[in-house]
Amino acid sequence: MSDANELISFIASMSGEGNLRVEENLGEGYVRLRVSEAERRQAKHDIQHTEDIVIEMLRNARDAGASSIYVATQKEEGVRTLLFLDDGSGVPEDMQCRIFDARVTSKLETMKMDRWGVHGRGMALFSIKQNARTAEVVTSDLGRGSVFRVVVDNSVLKERADQSTWPQASKNDDGLFTCVRGPHNIIRTACEFALEELHGCDVYLG
Repeated sequence: MSDANELISFIASMSGEGNLRVEENLGEGYVRLRVSEAERRQAKHDIQHTEDIVIEMLRNARDAGASSIYVATQKEEGVRTLLFLDDGSGVPEDMQCRIFDARVTSKLETMKMDRWGVHGRGMALFSIKQNARTAEVVTSDLGRGSVFRVVVDNSVLKERADQSTWPQASKNDDGLFTCVRGPHNIIRTACEFALEELHGCDVYLG
């Protein structure tokens, strides 16, 4: 038996996180990853900081038709807890776990491009789940909004050191307000989203 075949047999005999991670051994140290493993790695890359979680959750609420979004946050012993409450379309009970799977989305025909890129691939909640300690739907009902809770270990996923300074805003050449000064912390993330969606939804932070 060749070394390559022995390697394939060895890989096939092992299970990474309950699933085989490699689809094919290409030789010379190269492998083709299974889709699930590639998605997991992409998801890890999508979320680089706690602030990335905040913007993705805000975008999700907006795309669910929310007119008001409430963000509550606290940090204790290096663990950040985030609560997101919205009055959007809600999540059916039988989908409240599945929405954290890769490529699961309610936006079949409506991917949205905004200042943060493309949204609607069905990867945002999956990416958050991969990077957070926990991510869950606390409660939701169709037509009655949702409450999400995300808990982040900041020794694993970093955030800005200064989480108390509010940004300063000024009008740009088009007469629109933009954040021009201040750390890119959770507060600024929420403020920038609120300014971007000024006539679409209101954001409350506490």
